[in-house]
Amino acid sequence: MANLRVSFSLSLFCVSSVLCRDFMRQATDYEKLDNAIVEFIQNPTNSGWEDNLLDMSFFVRSMQNMVRELDGSLTLGTFREAERVFLRGKPRFIDKVVEDEKFIMDLKITDEQLERLYYMQKFAGTEWEDFIHIVNHKKQMANLLLK
Repeated sequence: MANLRVSFSLSLFCVSSVLCRDFMRQATDYEKLDNAIVEFIQNPTNSGWEDNLLDMSFFVRSMQNMVRELDGSLTLGTFREAERVFLRGKPRFIDKVVEDEKFIMDLKITDEQLERLYYMQKFAGTEWEDFIHIVNHKKQMANLLLK
């Protein structure tokens, strides 16, 4: 019996049916959002906390979407852009720590909000590892095909 694998890519992200935007596809977009998240972690505000968590989630979901696209095909355009993201290195926000916890307390950030930030960083790190794995796998496949 043959196995049949069907893969679909969803390219829309919606939050609360109010905000909808396409997943990121360009390495420069990943870099810009990573920089914005790092900037927020370095200079947090109470009012921007939830938006920052949404940005982190969007970053991860965009990466997951790219992994699904790479896993489902080997189109040169998608692979090249994924390779550009890969070559820029691990997103900086994954390992960025909140440097002044007293400052966070002054902002009245709850433990739950801080835990969600740390969870998103850990989750993003796991997804980055999956991304690295699929890019390396596709590189090997491409090298075999081009020989």
